[in-house]
Amino acid sequence: MKKLRKAIVFLGPTLDLKEAKACFLESVLPFVSFLPPASRGDVEKVVKDGAGFICLIDGVFFEQCAVGHREILHAIQEGVFVMGASSMGALRASEMESFGMIGIGTVYSLYKKKIIESDDEVAVVCDPFSNAPISDALVNIRATLDKAVAESVL
Repeated sequence: MKKLRKAIVFLGPTLDLKEAKACFLESVLPFVSFLPPASRGDVEKVVKDGAGFICLIDGVFFEQCAVGHREILHAIQEGVFVMGASSMGALRASEMESFGMIGIGTVYSLYKKKIIESDDEVAVVCDPFSNAPISDALVNIRATLDKAVAESVL
């Protein structure tokens, strides 16, 4: 019998744990590990530990080295399904799509269409102890302002 490989979700300020768990069927949750935002070397480590699926949502930007393109490429070459969304995941997915990383969501689409290009668009400052965001992502501020204009609030 083939061993079921673990699913890993790197998340932080973009999506809290309760919301993330609600995205999975109850029967699948024992096979999913939710980890804090990814930094350089984290993807490589979970691949070595047998991950079969990686969902990169949040990653670090400034306080540590960001998750690297080479480690994502290595994971894909090892047969790991790698998906990105929302923040660092959307950015990396837009950069790594031609190598097999899958991107989903609005932020990913904005990167793919070159409407946004910089990592500054998704960067937030987080409390070092709770990992709670203490600033807003520029992409969210832009979306809020666009909605306010569309609804004639501004």
